[in-house]
Amino acid sequence: MIIMQYQFALPAQFDMNIIRQRIEQNGHKLNGFPDLGFKAFMFQEQDSPDIYQLENNYAPFYFWNSSDGMKEFLASDGYHNLEQAFGRPEVCSYLPFIHKQYTNVSDSRYVLASKENVSRDTNIRTLLTQQQALADNFNHSEVTAYIVALDTKMWNLHTWLFFRSTIDRQELTRLDANRGAELNTFQVGYVAK
Repeated sequence: MIIMQYQFALPAQFDMNIIRQRIEQNGHKLNGFPDLGFKAFMFQEQDSPDIYQLENNYAPFYFWNSSDGMKEFLASDGYHNLEQAFGRPEVCSYLPFIHKQYTNVSDSRYVLASKENVSRDTNIRTLLTQQQALADNFNHSEVTAYIVALDTKMWNLHTWLFFRSTIDRQELTRLDANRGAELNTFQVGYVAK
């Protein structure tokens, strides 16, 4: 398994309907793509009334069952068309630690993403054990999927919580206080499987 994500920061005056239309026209084309667990078409819209977001951003999230699927996607016409429209992004890949799916991830409408630094003094086995314990004790009725992964280039721990409804601001505050992590919220336009 491997997680892949890239982001396009878009200008404040960018018409986000272009992103919505792109998702509507192309999202379904990835259904059944070889080795794809799922792809969440995530985006941020500046001053969204639903959840607080600082900028316009397109940030697709991929959960691959194998690196072969990732390789085939990056070599595909669909990805080539994306590069032609927006430029070539830095494609980040992460080592999955935890993947819990509670209900159908396709029902997700929002994502809460967190990133925290992993100190040089942190034992990776201990980190994995701690993260597994957090996941085992996690309970939120609106969360469809809980994913934790390690960035072994920058040594950051990433967590994505996929929500089927709006992210509760109290939940945001609680997570921020408990983890001290950098938090980001995204809307989900479509989930391909």
